[in-house]
Amino acid sequence: MVTYMIYTDFQPYLLSDTHAWALPNSKAVELLNYLESQGVRQVFCVPPIQQENPQNTTEFLRERFDRLQEVYSGSIELKLSARYRLNDCFGTLLRGGDLLTIGEGRELLVDVSPLKEPTNLWDILETIVQAGYTPVVMQPERTIYW
Repeated sequence: MVTYMIYTDFQPYLLSDTHAWALPNSKAVELLNYLESQGVRQVFCVPPIQQENPQNTTEFLRERFDRLQEVYSGSIELKLSARYRLNDCFGTLLRGGDLLTIGEGRELLVDVSPLKEPTNLWDILETIVQAGYTPVVMQPERTIYW
């Protein structure tokens, strides 16, 4: 039998008030404690940046992240990133340049609708690359058009 250790995890719903399914801090801490018991050492909080969640500005997400860090006392290293929905509004965010990348790098976690391919998807991905980022597509296997 082979045992696998997951050292890093990406959690989209750990920061309260960032999504309809976001956990309150008490439940987020419970989940983090469970993940820690399973050997996870690092968690990226990756709330969605999309039209459905207009409150999720970089400033708001940093404030929610700080609140989670205040109540979590475990050993998992928490990091803040975001997952960006590739849609008509994304270009404005990219031009603004205040993006939450994965770690200290230039990898940008991006998300697409699972049902409808975004207009000019490949052009958007190319624009991300030209801006100096590496797009990392979240859950590409759930899209019906790839």
